[in-house]
Amino acid sequence: KINECKPRGNIQNWARKQRRDILFKLCTLLSANLILAHHFDDQAETLFMRMIRETALDGLAGMSEIRTWNGIFILRPLLSYDKKQIKKYVTNKQIYYFEDNSNINLKYERVRTRFFLESMKKNIWPNISNDLNYFSKLNTDLLKKTNFIFNVWTEENVLVNRGGAVRVYYQGLKTIFDKSHLFAISIVGKIIQTVGGNEYAPKRKKTFELISSFFISKFKKKSLGNVSVSLNGGYLFFIRENRNINYEMKIKKNKSYIFDGRFLVLSSIAGKLIKCHDVNLNVMNSINPFYKYNVQINNTIPYLRTLEGKTIKPHLYTINQNSILNHRKDNSFSLYLINRILIY
Repeated sequence: KINECKPRGNIQNWARKQRRDILFKLCTLLSANLILAHHFDDQAETLFMRMIRETALDGLAGMSEIRTWNGIFILRPLLSYDKKQIKKYVTNKQIYYFEDNSNINLKYERVRTRFFLESMKKNIWPNISNDLNYFSKLNTDLLKKTNFIFNVWTEENVLVNRGGAVRVYYQGLKTIFDKSHLFAISIVGKIIQTVGGNEYAPKRKKTFELISSFFISKFKKKSLGNVSVSLNGGYLFFIRENRNINYEMKIKKNKSYIFDGRFLVLSSIAGKLIKCHDVNLNVMNSINPFYKYNVQINNTIPYLRTLEGKTIKPHLYTINQNSILNHRKDNSFSLYLINRILIY
């Protein structure tokens, strides 16, 4: 059941996110993986829309046949088959299906894109869907080759704090930005996605404008995607802003949850997440690179209030986005920062 009120605009995207969240919760509850029915034509539509939005390189790789999201495998086995092939198959096998009426409603962006591509295919560009899918494959291959360089640079210039903050070497980012805007945009986008708990990195134009502002003489502080960015001692610090954070999440024993899009929550104790007011939650000494931001970081990390009313501090860890984590069964309440910056 969806308890949120419907938005006035972009209802298809809102409904997609609601369905996805419900499916992810069920997958977590059942220790299951998720199979989605996206097909060849869906991939072409997705790529075309992302091109129009000027998405970053990662987005131009399109949807993956196999990927993981917070420990859940997402499988798309039909990406090689177009809609006509699938409809022919289910008709021959007498498998029941139905068409959603919204699929012909031109007020939705995806439907308009679908009709536009069909018109292009008939009148101007017969192979547009094939070419878009081939473009996706080329971008995927390119990303595989550049990810190694990306990881080497990241390990040398980026420091991730387990409380959800990130430090970047200022001169290292400037050097990369001067050589490749796209590379720098990809790096900063992933950092903001990690620190802000956002589903996607910010749009390329906004990220470019943010990075450009770093290298003006009077830069001190800016924000994007619920992330505050400041310059201190030759480093850029990315800190989660203390706003738009939904606490009061009920936690069941030995179940996994996602808090604020940033942390995987695992607890052997039932209770409810509450806002932290303890500056000593994640204690740092004065030589810690994040010492100056200790209070801001702690103010965005939750405590657990047990059913008996006891308040428990979390153990803090970091995991890679693609890691499959074995659920801990010890007597602890743990938060695992989902690091979307490094790619393995």
